[in-house]
Amino acid sequence: MVETNFLKISRNIYKTFITQERLKMFILIAIIFMGILSNSIEPYIFGKIIDQITVLNIYELKKYILSYFFISLISLVLSILETIYAQNLIINITNNLKSMVFKDVLKIRVKNLEKKERGGLFERLEGDTQKVISFYIDVVSSSIVIIVNLAVATYFMLKISFKLAMFSMLFIPISFLINIYFKRKKTIIQMELKKFYDKYIGFAMFSIYHIEDYKVYRLEQNSLNKFNEYLIKYKHILMKDVKNHQLSEGLKDFFSIVFNIGNLYLASKFIFKKNLTIGLYIAFNSYAVKLFSAINNIMNLNMDAGGVIVSIERLNNIISEEKEENPINNVSIKTTDVSILLEKLSFGYEKNKVLREVNLKIYRHGLYSIVGENGCGKSTLLKLLVKFYDRDSGKIFINNQDIDYLKYEEIRKNILYIPKENFILNESIYDNLTIADDKISIKEVEKACRKVDLHDTIIKTYNGYNSILGTNGINFSSGQEQKLMLARILLSKAPIIIIDEITANLDGYAEKEAITIIHEISKTKIVIAVTHSLNVAKASDGVFVLDNGYIDNYGDHLSLIQSSEMYKKLFENYNSIK
Repeated sequence: MVETNFLKISRNIYKTFITQERLKMFILIAIIFMGILSNSIEPYIFGKIIDQITVLNIYELKKYILSYFFISLISLVLSILETIYAQNLIINITNNLKSMVFKDVLKIRVKNLEKKERGGLFERLEGDTQKVISFYIDVVSSSIVIIVNLAVATYFMLKISFKLAMFSMLFIPISFLINIYFKRKKTIIQMELKKFYDKYIGFAMFSIYHIEDYKVYRLEQNSLNKFNEYLIKYKHILMKDVKNHQLSEGLKDFFSIVFNIGNLYLASKFIFKKNLTIGLYIAFNSYAVKLFSAINNIMNLNMDAGGVIVSIERLNNIISEEKEENPINNVSIKTTDVSILLEKLSFGYEKNKVLREVNLKIYRHGLYSIVGENGCGKSTLLKLLVKFYDRDSGKIFINNQDIDYLKYEEIRKNILYIPKENFILNESIYDNLTIADDKISIKEVEKACRKVDLHDTIIKTYNGYNSILGTNGINFSSGQEQKLMLARILLSKAPIIIIDEITANLDGYAEKEAITIIHEISKTKIVIAVTHSLNVAKASDGVFVLDNGYIDNYGDHLSLIQSSEMYKKLFENYNSIK
């Protein structure tokens, strides 16, 4: 029989995370077992206490009360130990699973990552991992409780009254049938709830990060309305789950009432006939509660399994996602001859062809710009160079090495990619500048910051280079963030720098200074800049004009004004061209 993904991932999680904690699991089971034994004796002794009261036997009563006190105390201590130890174990194992899932998320191919709801990824990392591990530990611990309680409760119930026990146990098959029916519905509801929750969290996270944009476009009310629609839908799904649960519990409670009344009637008859004492009947009821509690635990685990199946399948979607895998026969990049070569490079997003047989050659240091209309594939070309995407056809060579035979780390160690959206850690300024190399000294950092005119700004902050930049660099302006990116470039040891709109948020003077810095860097490195800035294009040693997926033209600024209609169209509003 072919093993399903669910069984594979379940077994993998169990072997990888649960069995590694065998000793701790054994200690937990031992604590649980001792707790159950002490707890199981309590009802019998309590029943004896009642009987000694009814016959006025003070001497025996004192012995039973003292025994009951010590056993209850032991049960209490063991219960506290069990809870603390179990929670510690769950947290440890859950954290290990979270670490593995987070590692898998980090290795997912960018092309696949872009299609996923980030809120959904967070929910898998935080919610699904917790649910799965808690269920596994619950199964192990509850199994011991259930088995022992079933055995002890059944033994004492049969010992106290065989007929009463047989009647009570008729409730068990009815409960199982109810559970089986409602479990199917719960699994369907849980699947619907998880899918919706991913969208809900994604919308909430997006909205929180774009509150300023909502204000600019006066979308606050529109956003609030949409958020309320999500809440209404969320409530609707939750209420389906609540109703399903309550119907299930209600039916079980109804039959429980019926059997309790029947139980009470039969017991009354046995007591009247002197076949059962009041104390033993109280003890019988206590064991019956334990028995039905054990049965209820089995059914709850069975019911919870529906939701856990959904969580495991969601985790499997991450674990089985295509990852960045290094080539088996990999080579290293030679740094003696810096070059980039693209041969008939083609790429498209599904049916939308973005790049068509692009040929590009750069064999020496310098500043090279890529210009073109929005959506023509400029940024996509940069992402192909750092292997975020797989090309459809063609070849890419970095320093005369085929990119197919290079490790991802090797490519990104030798190519520094500065995307359009600035990447700022919620760490210190120093940490943000040494992000790629923590061995860079503070003197080197200060030197780079002076060059980009950022040093004076930094030393005025409350803690200098140790000042925290905040989430998404909230403590820096957009222009200061751009200067921070320039400082990163200065500190980078990568022989190739590719940048996307690095001067977009700089004023005229700051842009001029930035271009001077970039041009200085390009004397020893290849710098490729995607840009809409005429000043960057004019300062470039060469400009590639991208049009309709092809390299339409190549040259410097002056030659392209004469030879490229697309280039003139892009910059026709500038007085220098007019």
